Amino acid sequence: MLKQSFYSLKAKEFIYFIDLDEPLVCFNLINTNQLTSPLIAHYHTFKNEEYPLYNANPDSLLTDLDSTKLGFVGPRFQYVALSNWARNGLKIGLGITNTKLYSDTDIEKIHRIAELEIEFEKIRRLIDSNLPSRFTCLFLAEDNIDGRTMLKNMFSNRKNFRIAPVEVDFIKVHKADSKWIDAYERNKNIHLIKSYWKGENYDANPQYEYLVDGIVKLKKAEDQKYIVENFDTRPYYHKS
Repeated sequence: MLKQSFYSLKAKEFIYFIDLDEPLVCFNLINTNQLTSPLIAHYHTFKNEEYPLYNANPDSLLTDLDSTKLGFVGPRFQYVALSNWARNGLKIGLGITNTKLYSDTDIEKIHRIAELEIEFEKIRRLIDSNLPSRFTCLFLAEDNIDGRTMLKNMFSNRKNFRIAPVEVDFIKVHKADSKWIDAYERNKNIHLIKSYWKGENYDANPQYEYLVDGIVKLKKAEDQKYIVENFDTRPYYHKS
C-alpha cells in the first residue's frame, strides 16, 4: 500500500519543530515521547480504509466546508483549513482561550500559503501520487543552522515552539530542496513545483526538507521535560 523509500536516513541527524500551542502534538510527546504522521495514524486507526484527503478535489478544499472533515492532517493543512474558514465568513485567530484574532494582513498571508499548498498537492498527484503529501506528513530538517532556520521560516506564525533532535522510523520519505518553494512564491511557475517533487536541487547550495510518513521519537529527555513545563494544560484539564 505504501511505497518503500529509496532514501536512507540512518547516516543523518534530524530535528523536528514542536508547536507548544498544539495540544495533540504536545500530549503525544508528553505521554509517548513520539509522534506518528497523519497518514500512518489514519491507517492504524481505520485499518484498510482509504485515506479521504487523497480523493478530495484540491481546489474545493479552499471553499467547501465539508471537505475539511478529512480525518488526520498535518500542520501545513491548517493553513488550508484557516483559509477555508475565513473565506466562509468565520472569525479566525490564535489560542484556545483569550483568542487573538488574526489581522487582515495575517489572513492574506494565510490565504497565500493555503493556495500555495493546494498547488503543490495538485502537482504531487501528477508527478507521483505515492510521494508523501505535504498535508499528511511530518516535516524534518537536518540538524544544523540551515535546518533550524528553515523550520522557523516554515512555521513563521508560531511563536511558542521547541526544535528538538529526533529519531526517525519511516515508511516513505521525500527529500526536497525548499528553495523551490520560495522560487514559486516569486514566479508562480508550476515547473518549479515539478522540480520540487522530482527531488532536484535548486542550486549548488540546497536547503533540504524531509517529508516523512512514519514515526519520530524525541532523542533527549530534556526536550520532553521542556514540553511538560511549557505546554499549558489548563484549557484542556479542569478540576472539579
